[in-house]
Amino acid sequence: MRVHLQDTTNRLYYTGQYSPPGGFELAMNFGSVGGAAEAALEERLTGMEIVVRYEIVPGEIRLPILAEWCALRVNQTETRKPVISLPRSHCSAGRE
Repeated sequence: MRVHLQDTTNRLYYTGQYSPPGGFELAMNFGSVGGAAEAALEERLTGMEIVVRYEIVPGEIRLPILAEWCALRVNQTETRKPVISLPRSHCSAGRE
C-alpha cells in the first residue's frame, strides 16, 4: 500500500517539504493515512487530499485531510493494529 498527498487542482503529488510537486514516480510515500494527514496539517498544505493506492488490487481511495486521521498513524516498530477510541460524548449519545 502506498499513501500520497495530491493537489486537488493540478493533480501533482507532494514530494517533500523542500521539493516542488511532481508526478507519481516522485511522490513521497507516507506509509499510513495518519502519517499523510499529520504531515499535511503540520505543514499547512491546503488543497491536498490523501491518495491510498493498493498494489495487489489496482485502484485507489481518495480521502480529505482530517485531523481525525492522525490517530491512524502506526508506530513503525508496533505490529498490532492501532486502537481508536471515540470521545465519550459520541459513544453515550442518547443513553443518558
